Amino acid sequence: KTSPSVSGKYGSISLSMPMYSDPFIDYDVLNRSESIDWMEMLRQGAATPVTPDSSTTNQGAYSWTLSIKPQLSTTALSPYVSNLSISSFSSVYNFSYKNDTAITNAFPTSPQRIFYYPDKFTLYSISGGISGTPLTWTSAVTVAEKDKEIEDPLKKFGVLRAPWEEETEASSASSTASIQKPFMLTVPELNQKFDIGRNSGLKITWNYSLTPTSAAELNYGTNDWASSDDIDLSDVKSILMRVRTDGNTGLTISDPNNNMFSLSGGISGSMQWQDHTYIDTEADEYDTPDKIKTEKFADYRATTWTTSWTHNTTVNPLFWSPAWKTSNIQYSLGGLLARSNFDEAASDTDSPSWETIYGEWNKDNITKHSIAVNFGVSILDKMQSLHLDTDLPPRDSALNMNSTINAWISTTTVKTVIKDPFEAEPQYQPASFSETLTFKQGYSFSQYLVYDPAYSDWTTANSTLTLSKFSATYSSSRTPGFTLDTATGWKERSSTDAKLRPGAIAASFSTALKKDNLLNKRLGFSLNPSISLNLDLQRYTYSSLNFSLSFTLNVTNFLSLSMGTTSQNQEMYRYLSFLPFFREHASAIPKDNSKTDNFFLDLINSFRFDDEELRKSSGFKLKSFSFSATHNLGDLDAKLTIGLSPYREGMEYKFDTQVAFLLQWLPISELKTELTYESKTDTFATK
Repeated sequence: KTSPSVSGKYGSISLSMPMYSDPFIDYDVLNRSESIDWMEMLRQGAATPVTPDSSTTNQGAYSWTLSIKPQLSTTALSPYVSNLSISSFSSVYNFSYKNDTAITNAFPTSPQRIFYYPDKFTLYSISGGISGTPLTWTSAVTVAEKDKEIEDPLKKFGVLRAPWEEETEASSASSTASIQKPFMLTVPELNQKFDIGRNSGLKITWNYSLTPTSAAELNYGTNDWASSDDIDLSDVKSILMRVRTDGNTGLTISDPNNNMFSLSGGISGSMQWQDHTYIDTEADEYDTPDKIKTEKFADYRATTWTTSWTHNTTVNPLFWSPAWKTSNIQYSLGGLLARSNFDEAASDTDSPSWETIYGEWNKDNITKHSIAVNFGVSILDKMQSLHLDTDLPPRDSALNMNSTINAWISTTTVKTVIKDPFEAEPQYQPASFSETLTFKQGYSFSQYLVYDPAYSDWTTANSTLTLSKFSATYSSSRTPGFTLDTATGWKERSSTDAKLRPGAIAASFSTALKKDNLLNKRLGFSLNPSISLNLDLQRYTYSSLNFSLSFTLNVTNFLSLSMGTTSQNQEMYRYLSFLPFFREHASAIPKDNSKTDNFFLDLINSFRFDDEELRKSSGFKLKSFSFSATHNLGDLDAKLTIGLSPYREGMEYKFDTQVAFLLQWLPISELKTELTYESKTDTFATK
């Protein structure tokens, strides 16, 4: 295998060229496992070796790939061309494999029974892009600006003052100065102003974008290659070429300063050409005129072009109001301009015919026709919003409403949809209501409701409480419910019994205790317990309790110990059979007198190593246990890992134990070589 690559200022070149003698070389030689499962050998003894699966031994198809990614500079062409790029240029030589029947019959286990052969050669595949904004025009208006703020001379006119009030020192000093210099000439202060140009008013921009792609594929005629000796690179079956270009151009007129309005329109389109420039008429795939016609007609159908247009208008009538400036009205219209269609009836193999289809005023050609009204107001730094939008004819009309109200710690959201609002019988879709109370960061309560007019009833009701590291959720939904059959299990009732029923109660708690600065940062540990409870209020036997605990102890630069365990209890219904949710089905399951209904007593029984029967009767089961120890040896790390998990075999459970030992050499940063190139002196330097 070889994968050289070179990168520089003007781009990069990479090559991937693996070479395989047969599909089994990796498994037999390169990736041969040297590990031995001693525990499995001791447990099972000398057993018949298992033949490896073909999916692990077969390398499969592979390819040679040459990729070039140039980096082009467009500084000199700006703004007419702001981006000019060749995103990818590649050439790929694909290899597949087939069975050599002669060798397989003579030597069934020979690696040469399967050989590789060239299947397809992608001569080139190139994609790029060019875009720019040739026109950006902004009008300039004059704005008068004051040089200095002048105090209003009548500001204190009419202010009452008691006759016995003493003058301030400042006013007395001012009066004295005026008396001492009665003939001083004082120049009156002028209110000066001047006009300056500023980017304001209209802004007009015109932009464009093109993304061309092209590819050529050479396919070999491989049907007659029964062995590697039959491979003939001159046996070309066909050459297929594809060219595609996507582009768009748009004009925008806006008011950037006041954001009073924005008008935009554009035209976009795509054009694709596909053709088999060479077909071997002696190949099995093209040995009849009908087969050639089928292939050529597929090319003609893929050769197509289409254009579309769009228009968007946004008006902000309350742009002058700081509180209402986010309110606006939006109108959008767009659809098909024209497209081509291959006319099979008027075409033959050598004379294709296309027709032009122009856009019409119908819902198939008009892809978007809508109007939206957004009201937004800021009250006491809280944003209130109301959004209304609807599709207009010829589109199928649907009125969408979304409102959000923020007040103090409350956030209320209402959403609904009305289909065919302008018809005699509009269709009212389900409406959702959500309320969230945020007390402080990490402490909140939320309620989510859905009302469906079709049922004239509530169909969803969910509540969520979050208190820092603890969270609880109650959910209910419209469902017919379930009944428990001791022979077949849970069965759903008839749909006529559907109503809003309790669904589930879920609660979880997780925390982390971490100390890494003990003994002058020489010792550290972390403890991470978590517990989660899920009560299914319809199929109560699906309820479960999960508990996990992980512990890590670190001795700096010496030793790291980690332990993790997970346990699960899937018999929570036994402890909660007295609750109203479970009481309906409590008698459906025969009661096992050997198992206790006391949660805490059952938890204690799970640790009764002195009584195996009590321990097995407990609903708390160990799901996994892991232990790892890592010893730092300077340049090496020695790691021991032990994993334990139960599995069922017949009517009893056994433990699957995995033990692994790893000796890893750590990379040494001091042992490295850096190669640099100096373009001025045209030399390489190493350090």
